[in-house]
Amino acid sequence: MVLVANRDSFRVTFVDVDAPVFEARSFSGLNNDGDMLALFHDGVAIDSVAYEPDWHRVELEDASGISLERIDPAAPATDPSNWSSSLDARGGTPGTMNTAFVVDGEPPGSPGLEIDSPFDPDAGQSAAIRYTLATDAALVRVRIFDGAGRLVRQLEDGNLSGPAGTLLWDGRGDDGRQLRIGIYIVLLEAVNVEGGLDKKEDTI
Repeated sequence: MVLVANRDSFRVTFVDVDAPVFEARSFSGLNNDGDMLALFHDGVAIDSVAYEPDWHRVELEDASGISLERIDPAAPATDPSNWSSSLDARGGTPGTMNTAFVVDGEPPGSPGLEIDSPFDPDAGQSAAIRYTLATDAALVRVRIFDGAGRLVRQLEDGNLSGPAGTLLWDGRGDDGRQLRIGIYIVLLEAVNVEGGLDKKEDTI
């Protein structure tokens, strides 16, 4: 469904939307400098996000009128790496698949690391780094190196994880700039909360 402030003005831009469109009785404008959204059902918050303007693609000089899109519906809404700017010329894709997306998939069935590759950051497609650990809980660190062995991105830095998870990489370095096409090495280190270190490595 699509929730809008004014159905008529919405249809002027999005004439081909097949999803149900509902006009809200009162609709507060969303702030370009950040805001908080929460979805409630029977008085219980079932999802929420506090977005920031720097979640947009860094090459955008002005993101006004451009939607932030959730890349993976199954990944946390609170993860900034799970959001990106819409690549649609209209500024968004209500009622259809987001232009920023990740290929569907599951973590490996046995302990290990798998990566959806190749991927295309220019088209909004992120790489999904899926992992399964040999423990129920661990502190996970994930780093990405270029072909020369230089660290270019740190995705996780000792965050607590369950036995399986998925991380998204948008092809950018720690400075926010898009990296060149080439081979990249993903190193995942998992420290068992009860002691012990496990390392997994794969390439993109």
